[in-house]
Amino acid sequence: MELSSSLQKLGAYQPRKNDKSQQLLSRKDALLKTYVAQGDEGWDLIEKLALAALDQGEVQVADECLKLLSDKFPGSPRVEVLTGIRMEVTESSEIALSFYDELLATDSSNAAIWRRKAAVLRRQGKIDQAVQELSSMLDTFYTEVEGWIELADLYNCCHQTLSTSYNLPKLPIWR
Repeated sequence: MELSSSLQKLGAYQPRKNDKSQQLLSRKDALLKTYVAQGDEGWDLIEKLALAALDQGEVQVADECLKLLSDKFPGSPRVEVLTGIRMEVTESSEIALSFYDELLATDSSNAAIWRRKAAVLRRQGKIDQAVQELSSMLDTFYTEVEGWIELADLYNCCHQTLSTSYNLPKLPIWR
């Protein structure tokens, strides 16, 4: 899977307790035994298994997957995003936000980290801050379609419910 595509998917990740996650998690023993033999696809499966484990509240399995990934790919942006998602699931929002702030302070070129930070702020009800984060990200990553969709959704949400409560920046008008 292409790195930028993978990072976009991780940036947009939303936890779901669905059958697909449960099915993948039920195959964890087999996946953990055979992932190396599958090459790059095996590592993608370990990443998906980590997300499925977080979806299902199986933090130990997710930690095992994260350990494998971080040992194989130290400093990987994808592993950093997965670590942040794990924090979102198991830690307070403030801890996850601090982690994302540290990552952005050292390297602001990971759009997925910006989107994860905006997602945490949105869940906290800090819509104006989420909009600011996405706007900052899109100033740099102007072709990040998923970021534009998320920003549009935030504006739509605010306009429908609380348009006068937030001091939101105006969207640019393209001519």
